[in-house]
Amino acid sequence: MAMAIAYVWIKEDLYDKEYVRTHTVGFDKWKAYLLGEEDGIAKTPEWQEKETGVPAKDVRALAREWARSASISHRAAGAMATAALAATRPASNGRASWCA
Repeated sequence: MAMAIAYVWIKEDLYDKEYVRTHTVGFDKWKAYLLGEEDGIAKTPEWQEKETGVPAKDVRALAREWARSASISHRAAGAMATAALAATRPASNGRASWCA
């Protein structure tokens, strides 16, 4: 579900690009993964609905609500930064850590 929320933020331009630019490494690679450019599977709210059963409309609404909250948006940008950094580090199986 977190990937679908980040997908909405990216597609709808709801994230703090300056924060991500100054606090992340590998964000573009992670963004490409979320958008499906790496594996052909965009991590959309509809994609996560099949995985989790949580309605896509609810995930979109949550993503938009969180994006409107300054304190949550800043923490979320930090979470995106952490995920982007993790995406550049290999897991023990040799794959990117978000694929582990």
